[in-house]
Amino acid sequence: MPFALLTRLWPTIKDIFYVVIIAALIGGVVMVIHHERVIGAAAVKTADARVAQAAEIKNAKVETLVQSRLADALHAYEKANPPAPPAPVPRVVCYSARRSGEVSGRRASVSPSDGAGASVPQRAAPEHGGFDPASRLSAGGSAADHEIAHLLKKIRFLQATIRAYQAAGLVKR
Repeated sequence: MPFALLTRLWPTIKDIFYVVIIAALIGGVVMVIHHERVIGAAAVKTADARVAQAAEIKNAKVETLVQSRLADALHAYEKANPPAPPAPVPRVVCYSARRSGEVSGRRASVSPSDGAGASVPQRAAPEHGGFDPASRLSAGGSAADHEIAHLLKKIRFLQATIRAYQAAGLVKR
């Protein structure tokens, strides 16, 4: 009888044996996959750390280069001397106009009129010495020259800034 019981249970024991073997294989594959993923994740973390460290070193070099070039450009911008003031405009003083009939010291036959033939009285020369535009022209010209010099300094500074960024590889040439 014990043998008959064993014969009846044999297909069941064999099935259980196969199920255990299949479960062990599946468990082994899952463990291998998990192990490989852990190793891969560690390798990725290591590679990321190396790349991040290399990027930090490169960024530090670029930052140092850009800062030094920008400091040089800023120093040159602040150091640039404004141009010397231009020569003053020649002094032009307009006194009362000559009478229209007077030509190079000689008197012509024409006398001043209003166009209809009526005679117009002559104005006397002003006592303040006449109109002198030289001071206003000189002041306006000097202010414009200083503004142009300032803008040229600013252009040189900006060009130096761009060259610094190009040298660091942050901007294309």
